[in-house]
Amino acid sequence: MALYRQLQEVDPETAAAFSPRNKPYLIRAMEIFLSSGKPASVQKQKSQRNDVLIFGCSWSRKDLIERINARTHAMLQSGWADEVRLLLARGYTVDDPGMRSHGYREIAQWILDGSQEQDFPALEAAIAAKTRKYSKRQMTWWRSDPRIVWLNPETGDIQATS
Repeated sequence: MALYRQLQEVDPETAAAFSPRNKPYLIRAMEIFLSSGKPASVQKQKSQRNDVLIFGCSWSRKDLIERINARTHAMLQSGWADEVRLLLARGYTVDDPGMRSHGYREIAQWILDGSQEQDFPALEAAIAAKTRKYSKRQMTWWRSDPRIVWLNPETGDIQATS
């Protein structure tokens, strides 16, 4: 809370934009201030540009689910669990920031629980499900951005904005 109070003093606009419990945002806002001498809110105003063209791929939900499932399967087949085993052997834990990426914490927990091999399909399904939920949240977020021109990746057609 002390760091949040400091941010409120140097940049009340940025502090008001997020929860005091959001440590990554809090730390980044203070890093910006301490490295530049200017509040993050001032930096943000300077960097906003309106002459940007943004394209987004609008996959059908069915295709997106198939792609996520296939990618999760391929990553696991190509040694993702071995990568996590190596990270754990080097002293990383499920609480380290890198383990917040989709799948890493689930694989680490799977390894630490000793449920390897017998529950591999369940692990794959859990990672794919978490990724699908995240994908849905992303699409909900991005669909509200009027700057994005949505393309159908299968046909290249521009789709009407919603």
